[in-house]
Amino acid sequence: QVRQTPTDLKAHTALARGYIKLSHTYRSTEKKGRLSKASAVLKLATEELKIIDHYAPNDPWVHAKLASCYRLLEMKKEEIHEVEILKNLCPEDPEVLFKLGRLYFEQGRNAEAIYIYDKLQKIDLERSRELIETYDLAFRDIL
Repeated sequence: QVRQTPTDLKAHTALARGYIKLSHTYRSTEKKGRLSKASAVLKLATEELKIIDHYAPNDPWVHAKLASCYRLLEMKKEEIHEVEILKNLCPEDPEVLFKLGRLYFEQGRNAEAIYIYDKLQKIDLERSRELIETYDLAFRDIL
């Protein structure tokens, strides 16, 4: 289908969803510590999602899926980038703010995380409390 209509977003979306589902199947049966089929399939999914992003750059679904793929691939910088885009697209979404704040705390970017905490506190008090509980994530191994 993609060869016949290479700019058909529905085809790329279906392919990305299929790759993501296949990666979950592979992940449930594979051993850790090696480049897995799940990782390879997730990389294919990210490429499909990038194609969709090119034609629909402001689609939150695309950026959420990219962030999820990057998280599973342990590509933190790319994951943060996608969640930052999500925050710009959905600035009042408490789940997006929570994810971004948590990622910042995980990376030791506490000043940015506290800014997110402050914003989240005004939108969703419970999620802001959950976020501040992750304050020392980057330092737990050394403390």
